[in-house]
Amino acid sequence: MNESFYADYLRIKVRWIREMRKPPSYAFERMNIPYTLFWIVMDGALTVHIDGQPFHAVKGDLIIFPPNVTFWLPPREGGKDIHYLSLCTELTIAGLDVVHLYKLPVISSHLASPSLPALLTVWERAVTVFEQLGELVASRAPSPSQPGGPSAPTVISDTDVSVQFFGLHAELFQWLHRFLMLMRPYLPAEPLQFDPRVMNACDYIRQHLGRPIGLEELARHVHLSQSHFSHLFYKSLGLSPIDYVQKSRIQLAKELLMNSSHTIKEIAERTGYAEQSQLSRAFRKQEGISPLRYREACRSMPK
Repeated sequence: MNESFYADYLRIKVRWIREMRKPPSYAFERMNIPYTLFWIVMDGALTVHIDGQPFHAVKGDLIIFPPNVTFWLPPREGGKDIHYLSLCTELTIAGLDVVHLYKLPVISSHLASPSLPALLTVWERAVTVFEQLGELVASRAPSPSQPGGPSAPTVISDTDVSVQFFGLHAELFQWLHRFLMLMRPYLPAEPLQFDPRVMNACDYIRQHLGRPIGLEELARHVHLSQSHFSHLFYKSLGLSPIDYVQKSRIQLAKELLMNSSHTIKEIAERTGYAEQSQLSRAFRKQEGISPLRYREACRSMPK
């Protein structure tokens, strides 16, 4: 294939895959994470609140928690245990999440769908591969007495881990294929059209979030005038280049707060803010809470 294909910009990166069994009393408070969370109900019933709206789910229902949207599960009285499969992933095309791009429904029923058994099979297989990868990584992790122990971030370079990691990603693409087959009735006949210059600029932005990025630099990078570039960018994505930079900075900050032990000051530096206070103000303006409070909330995040 010589032509640029929209799927060339696809990124799928797993955070976790779990099989969960929870009692009727299971509940959690308001959450907001930078990834897309998928649940499929295997048994039981529950009512989740997503972006302020309640959704009742039963066996065979697929629930999609869009990234950066608040959700919570209120306590229930009585009823059966909840059994569900969970997958949390970064699922984006050129940095834009697939759920919002294609306006996928928050909840959809698939109990009678012929595509459901195949999705469940690959989902359950992916759970096993993910757990095996976790055990393998833990066995290769440095001990406290070794250089680069738990006090410092490390990169594990191990052939067995690499093989298992690629095996997991093979399962993820199988999962994505089965998921899209299941959701085919909700997808457009033709994918969205992406201007390659805008996608190029988005890639450039994500690669340089650790330093100031201006409109002139972005326009020059894609060989357009500033006015033409701004118009094209807004037409394609519905926001200005500078707004996209700001949202990308906060998105990266949320990921680091959730997944790393970096200090708020270090995260500010990694996301292009000259001072910790600048990150805190921008974060509170967009998310409604401080970076520290967000990190604390993530510690009790449901799977």
